[in-house]
Amino acid sequence: MSRKNRRIVIVAAALVVVAVAAVIVVPKLLLSSRRASFTGFAGGTGTGTSLIYDVKVQDVATSTTVSGTVNPARTATLSFQAQGKITAVYKKEGDTVKAGEVIARIDSATHDNDLAQAESRYRTSLISIETASTTDLAAAKTQLETAVKQAEIQQLSAENNLKNASVGDTSAQTVANLEEQITKSEENLVTAQSNLKYLQDYDTSDLQLKLSDASVNQAELNFDMAQTRLAVLESQDVTADQLAALQSQVTQAKINLQTAQLSLKEAAASTSTSDDRLEIMQEQVDQAQVSLTQAQSNLANASTDNKASQTDIDTQKAAVVSAQTGLENAEANYKTTEASIAQKKLNLTAAQLQVTQAERAVTDAKNNLASNQKTIDEDAAVKADNLTLLKANVEQAASSLALAHSNLASLSETARKTALQLDSLQEQKNQSLLSLEATRLTSGNYVVTAPYDGIITALDVQVGDQATSSSSVATIADESAWYIQTYVDELDVLNVKVGEDALVTMDVYSNQTFKGKVTYVGHTVVQTSNNVNAYAVKIQMSNPPATVVAGIAADASITTSVAKGVLAVPVESILSENGKKYVSVVSVDANKKTTTTRTEVKTRIEGDEYVQITSGLKAGDRILRTASTAATTSSSTSSSSAPGRGVLGRFAGGN
Repeated sequence: MSRKNRRIVIVAAALVVVAVAAVIVVPKLLLSSRRASFTGFAGGTGTGTSLIYDVKVQDVATSTTVSGTVNPARTATLSFQAQGKITAVYKKEGDTVKAGEVIARIDSATHDNDLAQAESRYRTSLISIETASTTDLAAAKTQLETAVKQAEIQQLSAENNLKNASVGDTSAQTVANLEEQITKSEENLVTAQSNLKYLQDYDTSDLQLKLSDASVNQAELNFDMAQTRLAVLESQDVTADQLAALQSQVTQAKINLQTAQLSLKEAAASTSTSDDRLEIMQEQVDQAQVSLTQAQSNLANASTDNKASQTDIDTQKAAVVSAQTGLENAEANYKTTEASIAQKKLNLTAAQLQVTQAERAVTDAKNNLASNQKTIDEDAAVKADNLTLLKANVEQAASSLALAHSNLASLSETARKTALQLDSLQEQKNQSLLSLEATRLTSGNYVVTAPYDGIITALDVQVGDQATSSSSVATIADESAWYIQTYVDELDVLNVKVGEDALVTMDVYSNQTFKGKVTYVGHTVVQTSNNVNAYAVKIQMSNPPATVVAGIAADASITTSVAKGVLAVPVESILSENGKKYVSVVSVDANKKTTTTRTEVKTRIEGDEYVQITSGLKAGDRILRTASTAATTSSSTSSSSAPGRGVLGRFAGGN
């Protein structure tokens, strides 16, 4: 039986009771009325002590009563943030779950592929930056500065030779100059040899080219896998050629992984391999492992009845474009690596040439010293030829010095271009990292988790269903607390405040009252189902019953104000006329004569049962509980035994 039907039955029963009371009680009331009139007391119309009320100090409370329904603390309808086939449902209706616990999961193969591609692009960007960073500008600068010094020494040597030949100076000063030239030439030779050894010891050209080539191969495999996956999705049916291509990609991925692992093992066994190089090679192994896993997943997920959605196809097209971009980046990086290696080879050749030139300079300086220590008795014609040759040597040395200075000056432009290249690669790395993080953030779209501790009150899906972002998966309720959802009209909303006490009753728990407090009062007017303007109110139950379910009907009496320790009288004892309020004060004189006097009073708070009196009465006064419209009346006691005897007895002490 519904709540509404129960109330109709209760009302009908009440009408029956009233009818019976009318048959039994009304004659008695008429008899009492006649007896009261016989006593001559106009103010009394009953025979019980309840006719009189003793005015006293007490609490006056006002309240408003509302109806509503019982609801849990909070309820949430859960759904996936992506679409796809449901692959697992871990809970059932009625299960208790913890916050973050997984309830259901959908197929995430496409997302997993996107994540693998994003991780691959990020690792490729790291390798590109590391490869570009191997350009040793400091070594190049040292080499160019050494070339300038060599050119300066050669020019000084040529000028000294010309000077000595021109003046025939074989003095001690000339010998000292030539000896100084030998010393500088030997120092320059040591510097050139050190620079050559540095370039030879730290030459990682083969490793860089090998890493770049492996990155290109990996990117080509990723691109092939993405294209094959797209072809499978678009064809809706996997062909034999596509299966063969998928199997071939798995084989190639295994080869790439084995090659990367072997390279890492060989590098780890070498004492000249730095930790940075080992880390890069480990990244290549990890990248090859991801590609193998993806290739195996693509092969395992291939079926003759693919039935891919357009969303899956569009997503895979984007993955193909992304893989193509990764391949283009890897190929560009390979070309950059080749150019860097070519430059390093040029630097190494130049360093070797500088060592050779330095050795020759030392030999020339020593020969010059020896030749100047010989006698100067040479033929004049020979001297003239020597002067011509020596002048040419001076001019050539000056030209070499100018070229060396020019090469050193151009190093700043090389450094600028290298910095721009590193900035570009760094930006690529940042973009790939952002893409990777964005893809990782969407991983949660493929599972539904509990937002908080609660109970699953509804489960709307099963394994194999097609889920969308608009379809409901489950409903969860937090039953740690219960509240009454109700509404108050615009006349009462200003009197209802958060924190006020309330008493709750429910039909399913008859003769029981539950305590509560107002926790929310709405600020926006809404229309109820009865088209009444009202404001939402929530009352949280302090002691809810152990067994309660959402939707149970409930009534609540909200205490809106309380005046403690005030003078108060019953509501029904107040008579209002012409804007003023009166009570009927009962008094008995020395002759036991009873008099009722209509007395004006001032009131303040009017509660459900009592009204606060601010003036006109005092504690101990006695009034009629029910207001009388009569003016001042009186009656005398009588010793007669007729009906009505004992009126004073009826008045005495009534409250």
